Amino acid sequence: MVDCEINNDYFVLISQSTHITSEDPMTTETNGFKGELYELIRRLCLRHGHAPGKPTVPVRLTAFTTALEQRGAFLITMMFLEWFHAMKNEKGWSVEMIGGDTSDTLGFATAIMALAERRGHSFSVFGIRPQTLDHGLKTRLIGDDVSGRQVILLQDTLGDGEALTNRLELLRAAGATVVAVFSIIDLEEGGLTAMPTDLPHGCLFTATELQRG
Repeated sequence: MVDCEINNDYFVLISQSTHITSEDPMTTETNGFKGELYELIRRLCLRHGHAPGKPTVPVRLTAFTTALEQRGAFLITMMFLEWFHAMKNEKGWSVEMIGGDTSDTLGFATAIMALAERRGHSFSVFGIRPQTLDHGLKTRLIGDDVSGRQVILLQDTLGDGEALTNRLELLRAAGATVVAVFSIIDLEEGGLTAMPTDLPHGCLFTATELQRG
């Protein structure tokens, strides 16, 4: 599906779900980044064989392995910043924080934070633990206080939406304003239907795209 088009060097939102397709006429540099990231994810993260609890799915896909690789983290960061720049201009966002699950997204969230300053953006990072610990900071949310701030929730993959819904509820209960969700891969398992219809979603690849080759 093609949900965005290009105006000069940046993406312009057409629908609430912004999926950056490999057919988009991007700038030469950005198009090269997307193609390189596509090959990297296929090499590092595409595995044939059924995922646990999903007997009808013939492949297993994740993205955090690529995000932990130096070049992968750089490519993901550059693609995110292109998307964010266009969305910020379109929506008038004042996003202060980005973050997500501590095991899957904190690595590339930190990479984005580090490189964003060179593009004129300033973010701090929050992390969401799978559960509350009984020692130290006894909270699922770590990092700066999200209360009263615009945030973007990052995900390596968008699955059936259950984990996404849980994280959105947690952030909103903490006083955050979630302005968008950004995923590296949409696994096409129904996650988009679980999202609020007015919440923009940025996505780099679908599972269908990554299974081509």
